Amino acid sequence: MTAIVESNSSGNSDRNRRTTHGGTAAMAKNSPFPSFKTGGGWGKKLIVTAILLAVVVLIVKYPGDSGSWAKNLIGMGTDAIDGLVAFFRAVGN
Repeated sequence: MTAIVESNSSGNSDRNRRTTHGGTAAMAKNSPFPSFKTGGGWGKKLIVTAILLAVVVLIVKYPGDSGSWAKNLIGMGTDAIDGLVAFFRAVGN
């Protein structure tokens, strides 16, 4: 990697940029990985916190019921995967 020197809008040199692709400065939007929005309004954070708190209360207050719910959810997930495998096998034949 080689450093490139560019002038920004105020005329100062920017020596912190690095080149990775043919002399262009690598920016975050050129990343092959998706970026996640880390911010959010206070309402969204409040709703997510309330949901997580409700789940924790359910697990602590009703451990038997929450265990059976989790087991049922896992069972539904494996049934869905088995259904997809059966479908793709039928399509392949």
